[in-house]
Formats: sequence, C-alpha cells, structure tokens
Amino acid sequence: MAFAKVRPVPEACALNAVLYARYSSDKQTENSIDFQLRQDRAYCEAKGLRVVGEYIDRAISGTSDQRPEFQRMIRDAKKQNFAFIVVYRFDRFARNRYDSAIYKKELESVGVRVLSTEESIGTGDEGLILESIYEAMAESYSRRLSRVVSQGMRETALKGQSTGGNLSHGYKVVDHMLVIDEDIAPAIRYCFEARAEGKKKKPITDKLNARGYRTKTGKPFTIQTVTKILSNPIYKGDNSYAGIARSCPAMVSAELWDKVHELEEKEKKQYGSKSKDVFFALSGKIFCGYCGATMIGNSGIGKTGAKYTYYSCTNKKRTHDCKKANEKKDFLEWYICEQTVLMLTDENIKTIAQGVFAASEDALSVTKIADLEKQLASIDREIDAAAEALIKTNSPALLKRINEKVEQFERQQQTAEAELARLQIDQELRLSVSTIESFLAEFRKGDLFDTDFRNRLIRTFINCVYLFDNKIIIYYNARQMKEVSYIEMLNDTTDSSSEGSDSLCFGDPSESRTPDTMIKSHVLCHLS
Repeated sequence: MAFAKVRPVPEACALNAVLYARYSSDKQTENSIDFQLRQDRAYCEAKGLRVVGEYIDRAISGTSDQRPEFQRMIRDAKKQNFAFIVVYRFDRFARNRYDSAIYKKELESVGVRVLSTEESIGTGDEGLILESIYEAMAESYSRRLSRVVSQGMRETALKGQSTGGNLSHGYKVVDHMLVIDEDIAPAIRYCFEARAEGKKKKPITDKLNARGYRTKTGKPFTIQTVTKILSNPIYKGDNSYAGIARSCPAMVSAELWDKVHELEEKEKKQYGSKSKDVFFALSGKIFCGYCGATMIGNSGIGKTGAKYTYYSCTNKKRTHDCKKANEKKDFLEWYICEQTVLMLTDENIKTIAQGVFAASEDALSVTKIADLEKQLASIDREIDAAAEALIKTNSPALLKRINEKVEQFERQQQTAEAELARLQIDQELRLSVSTIESFLAEFRKGDLFDTDFRNRLIRTFINCVYLFDNKIIIYYNARQMKEVSYIEMLNDTTDSSSEGSDSLCFGDPSESRTPDTMIKSHVLCHLS
C-alpha cells in the first residue's frame, strides 16, 4: 500500500471549521439549509470549534460532485485556513462512496477532516472502511469515469454558457449567459475598493448592511460573506470551469482584484506563521473522557530545545476546569494502532469483510440503472418531438419556447448519462468478499512506527476515541455497533460487561503511560 504525505493545517487554524449544507430537490426547502446550519453551529460550539465560513448548494443533488460551492470549498481547503468541514450528515457531503473517498483523501492531504453533526460519535459503519478501499482503487476508477462525467458540462462551458448551480452574488443568467446584476454590483465593487484602501472587513460589512444590501438569501452581510467575495476570481472576469479558460463580465479590474488577493494572502501567512510540520491523525476523532470536549493537537519546544507534540483537552486549555492530562501524540497514536491491529484477527476480518461487502452492494443498484435507461429513452422521445415541432412552426415566440425546452431536456440528458456511466463502472469494479479480506489483512503487515501507515489505519478503522488518564475507549467503524452518546460511553466505562462492549483488548495506559506499564489494565474496544 502507498500512503500519501500530509501537509498539516497551521496550529493557528487548528480549531477553525467551515460548514457545508445543501438541499437537493423541490421536496426540500431553505428551511432544510437553516436546520442543517443550526445543528452544525451547535455542534461546533459544543466541541470548541470556531466557525469561519459557510458553503451552501441549493437544489443540487449529492450524487454529483459538480456543485459550485462544494468545489469552491475544496479549493479553499487547500489554502489551509480551516481544519474541519462540518456537515449535518455525511450524505450532505457526498452520496456516492467513491466521491466521498476521493475528496476526503484530497482534503486530508492538506490536513482537513470532514465531521458529521449527526454521525460523529460512535455511529461509523463498514461504509467508512469501504471508502478506504475505493480510495485504493481511485486511479483506475477516476480515469474511466472522468471522461464520461465531465464531457457534457465541458461542452456547455466551451460555449461560454452558465453550467448552472449556485450563481456568484451579483450575477444573473440571461439567455444562458452570465450578466452583471447592477442592483448588487455596487456592493461587490465597494468590497474590493475599500479592502484595497486597507479597510478591515468588519467596517466594510457594517457599511454594506447600513446601505441596505443583503445576501442572495436576504440575510445581512457577514465577514465570511465578504471574505468569499474577495477570494472569487469571477469578479475579475475569470469564470473558468473544468480546465476551460473562459471569461464573463468583470465587476472589477484584474489589477484591483490582484491587489486585494495579495493583501488577503499576506494576512493569511501572518495568521498562520506558527505552523508546525506535524499531522495529528486523531484530530476530530478524539475526545476527553472526563468532559466530552474535543482534544486537539499541540506542539512546542521544551527547556532542552527538544520539540514535543501532544493532545490536550480544549476545556482544560481554555477554562482550566478539566483535569485531563496531556497525552504524548506519537505514543498514543502508536498504542491505538497496536490495539487495532490486534483486533484484526482472521475471524474479525471475515466479519468486517461481510459488512463491507454488503455496504458495497448497497451502492450498486440494477434497478436504478434500468430506471435511468428508461429516463434517457423518454428524454430522447421528448427531444424528437420538439424537433418535429420546430419544423412545423413559424412563430418566433413558439420557436424560442421550444428551443428552451430542448436545452432543458439536453441538460437532463447530460446528468442522467453521467450517473448511468458511474453506475455501470461501479458494476464493472464491484468487490468480492475475498478482495476485501485481503485489503484488511494487509494492515496486519504495516509498520506501527511508520506515521503514514498509522494515519491510514486510523482513518480507515477508528470512528472515535474517548481518552481518560487511566483508560482509552475506542469505537471502530462497524455496522453492528450501536449509536453511542457521551453519556452511554460513561455507562460503558462503569460496567465492562454492558451491552455494546463486545470485546476487551488488554493493555491500557496507566497513570504514568509508559510502554512497560501499558498491559496492567484494560481498554474497552467496541468491535463488530
């Protein structure tokens, strides 16, 4: 197995999080977005995370990765100004397991992890292990799929037309082309002009709101809204898509946009100047056993000049009202990985492989393939009928309506063809139980002192960890594992025979937490 190197997020941004929300059909509404965001904000507040931005896709299916705000979020993640993406459920991030695996891998390479408000603690299943297998298959799958999925959207982009989705604030679509909305454009221009003059974002935001400007959803401007505007190259006329360079009407000059961009980048570098080249593999997965707060990675220099890294409770760090001691990073990660490898017995591998296989089969729908084929046949008939109507009419107004209808059918056709291609390739690459067993067994051969191997193992198997000073509770990704709250976890610790603790792995850090005392007590490990 090959393990990708990780570029960690700067320490100054280690608690920064952004929210991603979407709804995908007329059966959902703006209320769905508001609900998701409320839950996400509450989660971040409870876990001590700072919300520094929001990304929202409206009426766009999660089965496709062609979501404008989603793609912008992925690009922004590479700037490393946040460490977490928080979603209400993982299916808001991606409904397709393959896409989820690939994007999570891409994010992890820059130190960013996806967290779920609803599924974050103790609710992992074999589908998360399946994502690791898909990740290993990524190169073969993506080469075959990308040619098909992006072809229709690229054709639209080559024509210079809008590819749909969530329009950037200040633009509207007229005859399938992007044009400037002059009612909003003055607000956008003011953002750039004021920022170039050195004004901070808070005064800019206040002035926009005082002038009565509102966002696309009718809400007041925020600092995050202004930040998104200032980072969007569309405002200088760059509306590139899928590697196709194309222009659109610019609201500000390229010189002004570049000046503001340079200023933004300079401030980011100052903000992240304390960055340490350390990746904390348990980030987002490890919680304090005493108070339930998130534990985060820290690093520093000791009196001797030696560098040290550790996990600490955010409550203790901020308010000093938690007794949890700091834990050495490398030793803790090594120990958890050692316990995980011990868990991978032949019997457990067979059980887990069956669950992963079932999860992979769930993603393959012969019925859905048949439904898509019927849908495409119906669209073809509609296009043929429209073509006949075009031949028979001389009315300019009717001609326009028919052409608009044909273009609508063609967009539906592109989406259906891309989804059909994805499902057909999924069928060709379907997994067997023996293949999954071989994949899982490979982890028993890894080097526990190799940090890349530990990162991969933790990402694949560890759902969450609760850490006390004298014991560790590990929840693995397994469908049979019941949903566990923090209170339920505390009940598990008081009775090692309670339901939900199906296996005991011996060896637990004592108060001194040294290797030769690790085997003196026990660790509760929730297994399938």
